[in-house]
Amino acid sequence: MFNEPQAGSGGLGIVLLVEDEALVSAMIEDYLLELGASRVIVAASAEQALEALNHERPSCAILDVLVGARDSFSVADALEKRGIPFAFVSGFGREDVVARHRDRPFLGKPFHIEHLTRCVAGLVPGARTSPEALDGAPLEP
Repeated sequence: MFNEPQAGSGGLGIVLLVEDEALVSAMIEDYLLELGASRVIVAASAEQALEALNHERPSCAILDVLVGARDSFSVADALEKRGIPFAFVSGFGREDVVARHRDRPFLGKPFHIEHLTRCVAGLVPGARTSPEALDGAPLEP
């Protein structure tokens, strides 16, 4: 059973966040909730993210390129198959993204909340994000 995305209802719906650094993950999760996510599924590994996708259908996803010792490209492939929009975040450059996904939205770490707001709004058309509640501070541990 899948929870249906809530795009078009004004909110972001459920967002999948794949990030292995606990502090960064917590900050991004908080920002996503402030921006209108009804829930954030946090996965610290590609395996956890793939397992979550067996039970949930998020509206969009934010993937750290490198989680632990593995990359997140298997998750990106699964999201693409399901038609779920996603973006990459990384402390490395876009050139570290495999060619088949290099055209996806990309945020370099650290990034400002305005960048995350624009990225997420682009992933979920019709979603109304509310960055006014945020201070615009960069996301950095």
